[in-house]
Amino acid sequence: MNRIRHHRSLVALVMLSCAFLRAQTGEVVVTASRGWADPSRVAGSVTVVEGEEVTGSGRAILPEVLQDVPGLWVRSQGGPLAEVSLRGAGENAMGRVLVLLDGRRINNPDMAALNWLQIPMNAVERIEVFRGPQSALYGDFAESGVIHIRTRPGAEGPRSDAALIVGSDGTAILRGGASGRLPNRPVYGSAQGEWQTTEGWRERSAYRGGGAGGRFGWAPTSDADVQINASFYANDYELPGWISRSEMKDHPRMSRFPDDEARSWSGALGADYRYEWPEGSRLDLSAGWTHRRTESDMTSWAAFTDTETDLLSVQPHLWLAWTPMGSVVQRTLLGWDGYGDRLTVDRFADAARGTKGMSAELRRTTSGGYVRHEIETGPRWIWHGGLRLERSRIEAEGSAAGQTVLEDDKAHDGWAWEVGTLWAFLPGGKLFWRANRVYRYPMLDEQVSYYGYGSDALYGDLEAEHGIATEVGLEGRLGRAGRAGITAFVLRMKDEVAWDPVAWRNANLDATQREGIETWAEWHWTRFFTARGGYTFTDATFTDGPNEGHDVPLVPRHVAQAALTAQLPFHLEARFRVRYAAKAWLGGDYANTGDKMDAYTVGDLMVRFKPENRPWGAFVAVDNLWDERYATLAYRGFPEDGYYPASGRQWRAGLNMSF
Repeated sequence: MNRIRHHRSLVALVMLSCAFLRAQTGEVVVTASRGWADPSRVAGSVTVVEGEEVTGSGRAILPEVLQDVPGLWVRSQGGPLAEVSLRGAGENAMGRVLVLLDGRRINNPDMAALNWLQIPMNAVERIEVFRGPQSALYGDFAESGVIHIRTRPGAEGPRSDAALIVGSDGTAILRGGASGRLPNRPVYGSAQGEWQTTEGWRERSAYRGGGAGGRFGWAPTSDADVQINASFYANDYELPGWISRSEMKDHPRMSRFPDDEARSWSGALGADYRYEWPEGSRLDLSAGWTHRRTESDMTSWAAFTDTETDLLSVQPHLWLAWTPMGSVVQRTLLGWDGYGDRLTVDRFADAARGTKGMSAELRRTTSGGYVRHEIETGPRWIWHGGLRLERSRIEAEGSAAGQTVLEDDKAHDGWAWEVGTLWAFLPGGKLFWRANRVYRYPMLDEQVSYYGYGSDALYGDLEAEHGIATEVGLEGRLGRAGRAGITAFVLRMKDEVAWDPVAWRNANLDATQREGIETWAEWHWTRFFTARGGYTFTDATFTDGPNEGHDVPLVPRHVAQAALTAQLPFHLEARFRVRYAAKAWLGGDYANTGDKMDAYTVGDLMVRFKPENRPWGAFVAVDNLWDERYATLAYRGFPEDGYYPASGRQWRAGLNMSF
């Protein structure tokens, strides 16, 4: 009964907000429906981060920019490895938030955190963050939300840019790029490159590397477009590892592991074809291939591993726009996604790779079709529904000392549906409701153990997780100078996959529930001051089994962000931002019997020089102003609790030019 009352109160809070919200004007378009749409016409919570904000931030990797997005939380082991969490995604959030680069999935098929150095910051045109499940549209990985990174196509006029950034701990970043089209020719393109190096705030946290990418297109007519893209990056990085709680308090820079490090290389190719009909129908064909190689030396675990990953994708889809009943506009999306993932692993007894301990090859093929239908009943109401049917199969082979130790397979059937409606109560404002069935397959190294310690097996009893999600939201103008939004959500999950420290393997957990509220607001005082902020409350608990009533680890109940930007004399702009996260249980502590990660409040300050009509600018910034000691990631038992400290106070300065 208490749960029912709580759900009613969430909905009531959203509905009462109607008294204070007025319309907001949609300014951008997003791909939340795998097709272009004004965000005010999308039944869901969407935040768009423009490329200028990304490049102007002077940050090293994208998660440092995404920390300002309401409802999003970043967990990091340090360096370029980080995962983002939406809607209360706890352990292995990298498998529950889909990350797309120009429409193609870049999530790793195993539990390895995403290496964000593969995305040059100056290549980003925009980032679209869709909070909430999208399994019916995208399938696997989209259980909690989607982050879609779109790079510059180069179809606009000629443009070149360069940036140099330096900072604490020997940090240096060099970026450059160019884009444009041939005069009087339907050919265009863009190319970007980046190089970074740093000694790192912690001991043994240095990394260095860089990459380059290009995107080239041919548009023979206004209705057709062909694009080819390619990218490559290489980097090496040290792995400082975990330290104890007391060590984090007294010596947060220290590392226990003087020899843990890794090297990584990656290359990607992609091709896209688009054709649009005059009445609004559209055909998209997309294909991509990515190859990654990582050599890791984990001396602390006596594990020396070479891993190669191949990701192949083929994704055709067709949008049909039609009006069979007079003024009733209808759109139908038909599509198919095909994926082929291959992971090969060689484990050695030493860093010289002299003696091989075990070899394994894991293959996963996934094939799924989906349909989505939208109906506009007049200018104010949009109704939609969708269905996805999919099948995934994992095959595993492993050998050690010339003997076969692993040979097995497992199939999963995934299916999802979505229904929703949107009321555009004023131009730009919206009240929406969505309900979804969601699912996620176990990642390759969740389904298969291939560590070479005698327990290698494919866990045939490990099933895909699934659940039901519901949300209701309202967005609109707040007075004359602001806008705001609020969303209440509930996600009930079964068979979540996570590490079971008792069974010492990945297993399906008992049922869980996440319910909460996301809010955001933006306000402008004349042209001199802008304030933005967001607050998210998430109640994530187990609803069955021996841990019933306990909190889901790694999910803080309260997360908030706020930023104030001021236009100052002499072409200066100052920006202060602050982030807060409440306490959270350590990963693996399902019984909630150990310590919690401490709450933290972190403030950053940046001052930019932006002269008018000048092709250059500069900035200086200080991060973690009051030198807060905190961690965004920690796990129970290593055999003692292990914390990954975040960086202390650091400074950055940079110069950028465009011409």
